Amino acid sequence: MDAFSYIEQIPMWSKNKHSLAEVKDFLREMGDPQERFPAIHIAGTNGKGSVCAFLTSILREAGCWTGTFVSPHLEDVRERFLLDGQMAGREDLNQSFRRVYETAKRLQERGKDHPSYFEFLFYMAMELFARRKVEAAVIETGLGGRLDATNALEAPVACAITSIGLDHTQYLGDTIGQIAWEKAGIIKPFIPVVYDASEPQAAARIRERAGELSAPAIPVSREDYRLLDESSDGGFWISDKEGKRLFIPFEAPYQAANAMVAVKTARILRKRGFSITEEAIRRGIAQARWPGRMERAGEGFYLDGAHNPAGAAAFEQAAFEILKRTGKEAFLLFGAMEDKDYREMARILCKRIPWKEVGFVCCGGKRGALIQSLKEAFSQVREERMLEFSSAAQAIVCMEERRGSDLVFCAGSLYLTGEFRKALREKE
Repeated sequence: MDAFSYIEQIPMWSKNKHSLAEVKDFLREMGDPQERFPAIHIAGTNGKGSVCAFLTSILREAGCWTGTFVSPHLEDVRERFLLDGQMAGREDLNQSFRRVYETAKRLQERGKDHPSYFEFLFYMAMELFARRKVEAAVIETGLGGRLDATNALEAPVACAITSIGLDHTQYLGDTIGQIAWEKAGIIKPFIPVVYDASEPQAAARIRERAGELSAPAIPVSREDYRLLDESSDGGFWISDKEGKRLFIPFEAPYQAANAMVAVKTARILRKRGFSITEEAIRRGIAQARWPGRMERAGEGFYLDGAHNPAGAAAFEQAAFEILKRTGKEAFLLFGAMEDKDYREMARILCKRIPWKEVGFVCCGGKRGALIQSLKEAFSQVREERMLEFSSAAQAIVCMEERRGSDLVFCAGSLYLTGEFRKALREKE
């Protein structure tokens, strides 16, 4: 049996998302692998993956053998399972797959349902990290927090909550406060939580939940750092309250807040017994890599997985700063999922930047928004002619012919980002 083919077919066999109690029952059947390593649990709307990348890099620099579980993947499902910052090998994952598969079959014989796609991958990660004896695991939630499968982690050493915005409203609620409450569901009694306090309503709900559980709550606000006027093509510098300088290796100002969430979480880990020096923090931040987040994927070609209004606003700010610094003009390539608020994203993306042209790309299969729908959304905020592409590869060829020395930015969906990364690699 091919493990990876089986995994991609799981939605065919899984009827429902399981309750947290059922997830814990499954893990118990596996021998509770999640209890065999210390975990750091990360939730939020935007920035979760970046904080995971920063923390993983810091732990590695501190000499800690680290496992990381993130989602979604851009090209290969193995991207979700990292050992010491690198994709786990196929044989390692095959072993984890077999253990989860056998457990699922055993429970199905007792009348239980098959795990969902995300649950199956989470179980694989827990088995992998336990078997490989990681010294710390950085675990990103899938959707929300309170009811997420990863919330089976009952005693993490620290929690972190990144910026909160309106996304997945059909599941998490249609206000910032409701969504923040769901994300704050990862907070555990007496366990420290570091959180992005930039959105007042979200910050208030997180503090409220932390207070109920006597969990120390450590905010990250704009007062915790200042941007230094030393930007470059490869990133930018910040200084924290104590004057410590950090190089952020991304061309996106929004990564400063994510970096500071990771820095404060690392300092909490130090208080909880991890040997993490300030030098390890400095090197870890500078060495962090996270594809698809304002990633320069080719000469003059940027990829960003902004897929909701808050993400679009952060992307627009980063693109605006790059264009201001370089003095160049730019093209936008856009694709989105049907369940995203791409109309609001269109308004945000066209607010300040006079895109030379906007091109729309089919992505995400059946979940993808129709190009005509995207064009109608953008036509409300711009009048210029728009382009249509059936694939990322076709868009790349067209942009190479049209852009000259101008820049190209891709945004709207992590699925689209993955398709562009694959098309660029195959072209090379």
